[in-house]
Amino acid sequence: MIYISGIKNIKFNDSFNLLWNLQGDLNLEKFILCKITICKIGGSSLMFYCENELDKALKEQIFNIKIYFSDNYNLVVSGVLSKLFKSGVNNYYELVYVNTPDTIKDKIFSKMFKKQMEMKSGIGW
Repeated sequence: MIYISGIKNIKFNDSFNLLWNLQGDLNLEKFILCKITICKIGGSSLMFYCENELDKALKEQIFNIKIYFSDNYNLVVSGVLSKLFKSGVNNYYELVYVNTPDTIKDKIFSKMFKKQMEMKSGIGW
C-alpha cells in the first residue's frame, strides 16, 4: 500500500522546444564573436553550434544572439551558456535566456507555432 504524505508544487520554467536550423550571430557586448547555427529553439533556451571554441571563462558572461528567421524577421535574445560540448568539428552550446522580455518570448513561440504548422502541412520541408 502507498500513502501520500504531501504534495509539493515545483515550478518548472521550461517549455517545449523545436528542432530548427536557423542562422544567427553570437555577440558579446557589441562585438560579433562568430556566426552560429541554431539547431534547437524553445521558450526558455536555445542550442547552437559553431566551429569556434569559446573560452570556458566566458561561461559566466551574458551573450546576445541575433536570430535570423527565414521570413527576414530578426530577434535578439540574451542569456548565459549552460551546457558546452564538442561533436565532430562543431562546438555545441546551450544558451538559457536571461532578461529576455515576455514580448520576445511570445514572438519566438509565434514563430515556432508557425513552423510547426508549415511542417505539418509539408510546406517547410
